[in-house]
Amino acid sequence: MTRIHRSLGGCLVLGAALLTAAGLPTASVRAQSAPTYEAPLPVAKDMQPRGRRHVELSRALQPALSGVAPFDDTARRNLTEWLRGYVFRAMTDPAYYSEIADLRGDLVKAMRNTRNPEVQRALVTECFRLAQALCDRNYPPPTRINAMLLIADLNQSEGGIGEGGARQPAVPYAPALEYMLTQLKNPNQIDGVRIAALSGIQRHVDSQWFLPRPQIAPEVLQQINTEMLAIARQAEPPENRSPEAHAWIRSRAVDVLGGLIGLVPSLETYNTLVDVMDDYDQPLWMRVRAAYALGRVDYARLPEANTIKKDEVAAKVAGVLADACRLEVDRLEKEREKAQRSNSPYGMMAGLGMGMPGDGTMGLAMPGIAGPGAAAGGLPPPGGAGGIGGIGGIGGAVSKEPENDFGGLAEHYVTTSRRRLLYNLSCIRTAVVGPSRDADFKGLKAFTNQDPAAQKVARVEQAIRKVTQAVDKKGGIILDDMLKEVRAAMQDMEQLRPPRRTATPDVPDEESAIPTDLPDDVDEAPAPEPAAAAAAATPQVSTTSAP
Repeated sequence: MTRIHRSLGGCLVLGAALLTAAGLPTASVRAQSAPTYEAPLPVAKDMQPRGRRHVELSRALQPALSGVAPFDDTARRNLTEWLRGYVFRAMTDPAYYSEIADLRGDLVKAMRNTRNPEVQRALVTECFRLAQALCDRNYPPPTRINAMLLIADLNQSEGGIGEGGARQPAVPYAPALEYMLTQLKNPNQIDGVRIAALSGIQRHVDSQWFLPRPQIAPEVLQQINTEMLAIARQAEPPENRSPEAHAWIRSRAVDVLGGLIGLVPSLETYNTLVDVMDDYDQPLWMRVRAAYALGRVDYARLPEANTIKKDEVAAKVAGVLADACRLEVDRLEKEREKAQRSNSPYGMMAGLGMGMPGDGTMGLAMPGIAGPGAAAGGLPPPGGAGGIGGIGGIGGAVSKEPENDFGGLAEHYVTTSRRRLLYNLSCIRTAVVGPSRDADFKGLKAFTNQDPAAQKVARVEQAIRKVTQAVDKKGGIILDDMLKEVRAAMQDMEQLRPPRRTATPDVPDEESAIPTDLPDDVDEAPAPEPAAAAAAATPQVSTTSAP
């Protein structure tokens, strides 16, 4: 199970964070006009955890799933009963929502870990059919979103060690991609499911960077590219979607375009990514994702690359760098002012985990799928700068080390800010020099070589280096000195950036948005039967009766 999907779907964490991001009604709104959902499918008493049949099936399936026993007709029937009688019924029941991420994760783990390809095929095909049934019906959002996340995780074949000891990457399940594209365009589908589908589409696209032979047909890649461009360019949210949810959906499309631009080089895609990166009316976390995507461009293959105004692109990269620095400087200064006004002992608050993850997203870090080796162009891992310069977790008491001076702030405020800034710097650096030293894509620096814009790019690279050195320390943090270096780089980048169209919006106290596979030869198992009425949480229930 990939990190992005684990973070996307945590029981009621997903039911709250992801659904709020999807622009669904809040509790106060639901109280006035509660939606009507289909009733959950009941889990028979003996199929519930610790029930007689539940225990029997668990014991009977384990040898076959692990590959110790053959996967015969009896094992196949047991697996079907387990999936249809327990797992997928439980996914519809709010009583099981606290376990829904684990139910999904256990299925994915079973597919990944089994040594019997026949078991893997049966799991994938049956899970695909049953998950589609949940997505297609009007079950509450946590059910449908987790079903789509499961579809997004299916593989045609699992990765592992192949002949000669070479590691073979996993091949995503092709029918899942077709279904996710269909649901993305489905006007009746909820935004939470669309977001989950986008994460799966991104996974399929990014996998093409690592597979020895492309699995997605060129015409399908072009279709995906067209859909992602339409989403990324839609600046205003449609009716009934919050600006935060719309920004998140756009950022997912930007991530997909970052994978596509190395597979389907397009000047149109390139210009769209530049426009998103330069749009300072949008959340910074979305803009730095666009910067990262620009680092995955192969300028040698990009059509009409000679028409790109290199100097303007370099100036826009300087602009997003200046804004990344300003956001953290202003945030820390605001917190220091609060501390001085209240004269409260901030040290007592340390360790409460009040900060946000490394990419500035409200608790759901989703900068993309951490593919096998970001050096080849995969997106950076969620969690921000912990993997860049060794900044550890957030929390704990204020440091007692005399060389640290956090300017009257709790350590976790400063540490969170440092991690977030380092993550943003990493994304922006990718636009300048490419994903890594080993990748074929060398970024704007190589593209502007022997061009007058090269001097501007060099200044941007130098500013990134200076800020990184000031922020990325394991000890000896003097907040005033750190802020001085960050301000100096910010002011330098302000001199390079293009003129602003409007005044810079005020920096909020918190960044407001959330936001860093089989043959079809298995007999079709019927999907969960539609049930009648009773709903999750506060929803009203339909009046049809259960079969």
